[in-house]
Amino acid sequence: SHASEHPFNNVKVKISNEQALTDGSFDPAADLMMSKPFMGVELKAETVKTLEFTRIAAIGKMNLKLTDMVEGEVIKSVKFSLAEGTHFTGPVSLDLENGDYTLANEGTLNYVELSGELAANADRTAIFFTCFPGDYSGKYTIEVTTDKATYSKTATLSKALSFSAGNVLNFN
Repeated sequence: SHASEHPFNNVKVKISNEQALTDGSFDPAADLMMSKPFMGVELKAETVKTLEFTRIAAIGKMNLKLTDMVEGEVIKSVKFSLAEGTHFTGPVSLDLENGDYTLANEGTLNYVELSGELAANADRTAIFFTCFPGDYSGKYTIEVTTDKATYSKTATLSKALSFSAGNVLNFN
């Protein structure tokens, strides 16, 4: 009865643009995985059913070199924005019957904003986030707010950032 009222081929979820800063990983609440059952091995004359998981979200590991920081600053937020009109975070339609998904074009945002508290390292600080899979190029802005100051950089990517579902893209 649930499937007739809420078809499993059009489940609406989203990759949030607002995520939590974590030390050494991405916000687990911003992850997006889909599972489907499949028949497993036969065990004692009974076929065991298991789940096969597919991660839809791509994972970014942005390594920031915060050379202007004062020793002991604590990062409060990081906003990573891409060119206007870029579909970076937002709605996803899951087709749970066929194990497929579609990334939305409407209702999407061109940025991810992470907040919380993270001890910063002027040499290199890793910021993790999830986003839509895809190739992204053009202008970008990074804004880091600490307990003492706000730092910002706008530039153009020298080469496209290629995020793929379930994989981590490590970039500086």
